[in-house]
Amino acid sequence: MDLEKPGLYYDEVLFVNAALGEAVPGLFVHSRLFDTPVQLMPYIGALKAWLFAPIFAVFGVTPLTIRLPSLIIGAAGLWIGFLTVRRTLGARWALIFTGLCAASPGFFLVTRHDWGPDSLMLLFKAISLYCLVRWIQSGRKKWLAALTLTFALGLFDKLNFIWYIAAFAAATPLCFPSAFRILLNKHAGKALAIAAVFGVAAAIFILPLLELPDLATMLPRLNQITTLINATFDGNSIQALFLEEEVPLYYRWSFILLACLVAGMLLLACNIWRSWQRRNLSVKTITQYPPLDWALKLSSFSAIVGTIIFLEIVITPQAGGPHHAMMIFPYPQLILVAACACWANLPTKISKPVRNAGVVLTAFAIVVVLLADAQATVYFQRQISQTEKFKAKWSTAIYELGDLVNEKEATNSYNNIVLGDWGLATQLIGMVSAPSRRKMLDYWPTFSMRMEKSAAIRAEDDQRIYEMAPFIGILFAEEHASFSATRSGFIDALNSIDVDYTIDIIHDGDEALYEVYTVTPRNPDAH
Repeated sequence: MDLEKPGLYYDEVLFVNAALGEAVPGLFVHSRLFDTPVQLMPYIGALKAWLFAPIFAVFGVTPLTIRLPSLIIGAAGLWIGFLTVRRTLGARWALIFTGLCAASPGFFLVTRHDWGPDSLMLLFKAISLYCLVRWIQSGRKKWLAALTLTFALGLFDKLNFIWYIAAFAAATPLCFPSAFRILLNKHAGKALAIAAVFGVAAAIFILPLLELPDLATMLPRLNQITTLINATFDGNSIQALFLEEEVPLYYRWSFILLACLVAGMLLLACNIWRSWQRRNLSVKTITQYPPLDWALKLSSFSAIVGTIIFLEIVITPQAGGPHHAMMIFPYPQLILVAACACWANLPTKISKPVRNAGVVLTAFAIVVVLLADAQATVYFQRQISQTEKFKAKWSTAIYELGDLVNEKEATNSYNNIVLGDWGLATQLIGMVSAPSRRKMLDYWPTFSMRMEKSAAIRAEDDQRIYEMAPFIGILFAEEHASFSATRSGFIDALNSIDVDYTIDIIHDGDEALYEVYTVTPRNPDAH
């Protein structure tokens, strides 16, 4: 699959430093417990770093050890989804659902380049639905415990998992009212205690991070997020991060998403009607659903969860990336499959032509989605394999940069490796040798405000920078600088202190991409 392409991206590997035991102190380590990183950022936990630490310890840090495990995690989510649908609708529908999910270009690209991160989120969502189904079918408390643990791990992985937990909690009593009554009758105290714990955790960790939505911008925001979800499910919003070309799609997901929403809401009405019909049945009977009931419940559950998550994204000002839109996956796919299963399992008293027409219509939609998504996914993989030049922040030249730093470190002794711009540190931690990692300084914030600082503060900065020499400094080339002020501040600092420097240029194709400064004091004795 040529996992080295595109080059490793800054956000994709922000967990690597913590997984390596905090090789660079403080870099993406927000909090610790007994010297162990617990949070990478205020809203991202260290779960992924913990999982990858033994992989890196055994196999080292490479594009393969970073990306292949993410793909395996995504595949595990598909397998859990298959098991869920097989237990409720049957093996045939489980295969169709899994095929739809596996063909999705959004799923393929997000799990291949897990910059969100999203792979663990998708896995935990799959496990949570499986646990709910197993509890409904068996009534065993261990599945409720597993569901609670899954929610906790998802929230620890990334706090926006609260979107899913809230949507799940709202959809369950609407779609599984009988099971919900059993939960309240038998486990009300425990359920309330668990809800209180999650509520307190949300109040402590999530509320301080929230921004109030601007109600005046809600209509444009609705359009923006709708467009984002459409472009995420067809893959374009993701590939646009690193590829220049847009995939020639035969359809757009917007129509499919609308159709899924309408179908889901209609099936929700049917589900409520069926639940009302069965309201006086025994406890055992009301949780032993036939395939038609499961199809109704899964489709309506998916429609409610997907709709609520969509609205949560809309009212969250910080949300707006494809990794947020993937929170809705794979509910449109599940609605399509469940809707087709509904038609196929209608009672025989419904005329056969009507049932067949419904099956053909929904099956046609499934085939269209499957073929179009598979075509897009194959296209994206082919483009990734054949492309030699990606966008700057995803360039494969990052590997050449790592090799050059290692080469310089092998031939000379440098005190520090100073990163003078944003977007370099997390990748290089994995690319350079262990001794070099300990010398890395992600110093770009110092340079970013340099020109606005007083002369006295600049002089203090200059003294610190001078004392770092000899060092290696790294920048993006001028046309690719993340922040022009940061680049200007770095160069101004070098020209303000008593050092000499040479510059090595690393190109991406015929375009300069990185500048590597070898900085030495002019008067080593005085230094």
